[in-house]
Amino acid sequence: MAGEVLTDIKDYIAQNTRNKIVVCRGGIDGLEFINVGYVLSKLLSKNSYNYEEAVSAILDKTFHDDTIGNYLALTNIAILFEPELKINVSDILDAYSKNQCLIIQSDIDIHQWTNLNDLSYKQI
Repeated sequence: MAGEVLTDIKDYIAQNTRNKIVVCRGGIDGLEFINVGYVLSKLLSKNSYNYEEAVSAILDKTFHDDTIGNYLALTNIAILFEPELKINVSDILDAYSKNQCLIIQSDIDIHQWTNLNDLSYKQI
């Protein structure tokens, strides 16, 4: 099953799409996911990061899989949409996913989130 999912992802990111975003309902065996809410709270509690620096530090991580290549897989990203944080999530996801695969684990279709309607993605 995991091999089929990874092959589907590989086929999708090989297409000429604006973004290389994959949205999944659960984890994908063999891939490492970053819990954004947890890591963000840890970074901010150290007081050495402001919010934008902490988000950048999370997005600077890159993992590699032999089938899909370089990727970043995120879970628990709802915190990024908090209005008080005043961050343009769409711009961040757009910029990141143009050149490498961004996998988002979510039970919600990303087009239900504000300002993400222009991003291309594949739901698996």
